[in-house]
Amino acid sequence: MRNAAARYSVIIKTETPPQAELFKIVPNPVAGSEFSLLYSSSEDAIVTIRINDVTGRLVHTVKEGVNKGQNVIYIKGIPAWLPGIYFVSVNNKGDQKRGKLVKTQ
Repeated sequence: MRNAAARYSVIIKTETPPQAELFKIVPNPVAGSEFSLLYSSSEDAIVTIRINDVTGRLVHTVKEGVNKGQNVIYIKGIPAWLPGIYFVSVNNKGDQKRGKLVKTQ
């Protein structure tokens, strides 16, 4: 018969810092005519959103008001865009966040 001794390991507490630099495109890939940007801002501001195709051609631009903290920005009316890869950038007074968008239909 074996000796039934219990063994314990060390527990280490970890913390994940809040996502202060959040920038996410949802859904991605995009199948319909709209998508959202999850964007965190360090202050209330007016941001410029630019969307370029893979050749660098500007296909859409919009200015949007954001609040300090987490924001959801809705982008609508993209049915004429061809399927492919697009680059989305949000510029807030020189601070720029960028992401890649895939349009499927």
